[in-house]
Amino acid sequence: MSGASQRLHQGIRLVLMTQLVLTLVAATVFLIAQGWFQGFSAVYGGAMTMAATGWLGLRIRRASELGRANPSRGGLVLYSGIAQRFVFIVVAFIVGMGVLKLSPLPLLAAFAAAQFGYVLAASRC
Repeated sequence: MSGASQRLHQGIRLVLMTQLVLTLVAATVFLIAQGWFQGFSAVYGGAMTMAATGWLGLRIRRASELGRANPSRGGLVLYSGIAQRFVFIVVAFIVGMGVLKLSPLPLLAAFAAAQFGYVLAASRC
């Protein structure tokens, strides 16, 4: 693993760990205040963000590998990854609130907290 690739891997791990901690805090607050179902809803919301972040890391790694040989192809991989993550998040919201009937407030609160974790951790990288 090259130096840049190792830094990328460490940065993504830091972001995911920050998101995990914030998700668990949000889930614990909702669990204590409102019960297990709201706590589970918060876990689902945070997990959505963490899955999207992991997906982003994989796409960045693939784009950097492909970009060495063909920079435009690396960019295409990144742009297609953005569209895929957007669709994933929309579908995950539909499944969470529409199919599973999870509580919207805890789900959205943990989703937002985990997104904030992305900003927090990314600013430290």
